[in-house]
Amino acid sequence: MPAVCGNAMGPIVTFGASRLAPPIRQILSAGVGHEDFRTQVEIAGKAGASGYLAGRSIWRDAVSNHLPAERAAAIELAGGRLDELNKVTRAYGRPIHPAASLPEAIEAMSDGWFSSWHPAT
Repeated sequence: MPAVCGNAMGPIVTFGASRLAPPIRQILSAGVGHEDFRTQVEIAGKAGASGYLAGRSIWRDAVSNHLPAERAAAIELAGGRLDELNKVTRAYGRPIHPAASLPEAIEAMSDGWFSSWHPAT
């Protein structure tokens, strides 16, 4: 059953966990401005989203500026926007899988776990 949350910028629909596997939830930028998208990423994270997919909300200014100095500044801005969205995601997003400690990860791997990835020739 979907749940709806959001604010004045619009609803965000989330879906409950499946019995077979937890859903991987992410929010798409859909071309909204960066400030609006940052807020939506926070709301989605609080509602259970694991991450975001963003395009124009990050790089719009970089591709619309043709003067070298303005374009360079816009590229720097895009990097800052990515950093900001990543911080919001780390603060509010829900991991897809719980984190395992290094000893737990090592214990879970069998001898030769890598052989099926790169078979010996």
